[in-house]
Amino acid sequence: MNVKIEKLGYGLTLFDKSNSYLLVIKEEEIQGDLGRVYFMIPSPCKIIKDTSIPVTARDAYEYPPQLFPIKTNYKYIEVGAGLSGFIPEMVLKSPANSIRPTIIDIFNYNAGYNLLEIAHKNTNPNQKKSIEKLMDRCKIITDPSKVNLINCSLGSAIKTNPCGPNAYPETEWDNKIDIKKKIEEQLKSRVRHLEKLLLNESGCLITN
Repeated sequence: MNVKIEKLGYGLTLFDKSNSYLLVIKEEEIQGDLGRVYFMIPSPCKIIKDTSIPVTARDAYEYPPQLFPIKTNYKYIEVGAGLSGFIPEMVLKSPANSIRPTIIDIFNYNAGYNLLEIAHKNTNPNQKKSIEKLMDRCKIITDPSKVNLINCSLGSAIKTNPCGPNAYPETEWDNKIDIKKKIEEQLKSRVRHLEKLLLNESGCLITN
């Protein structure tokens, strides 16, 4: 790994030159910010070029209350889970015979774990606890006996989903749209449509 480590006033950053993953670790969390520890990774979007997207690590209690209590006979699919704690906590608290949850995310968890491991050696004790929590989440998410990890974009996942490629409509982009905000709105609309394709008749889509 070719990693650049930089100590700044607010904390520490690690940049992996091989994949352009940036790990940010702050001394303390700022209200309304992305969190105390998060990644910035290259966006897979071909429409908005040369942009980065955040990979955050919110805890399970920050999720919508409609998700609780966890029902062990339900199949849970989380799109863009990143390093968040909902699925890992569900795995730890559910019986061994529970339905294995699914995560769909482009984030390279092995590369992320390696950066976290390096960061762990270069931070203070308080930061180490946050990093260890995320390393544990990486281990759970990448364990196929615990989580069905579909390591690709939502669109690619839908194409290989049992619902079949015919259920996946290619997006017709409006060529007249050249404003970033409008493009992002169109992307969000597409994502919501694709998420709904993952549901069965009695399924429920919860977003926030």
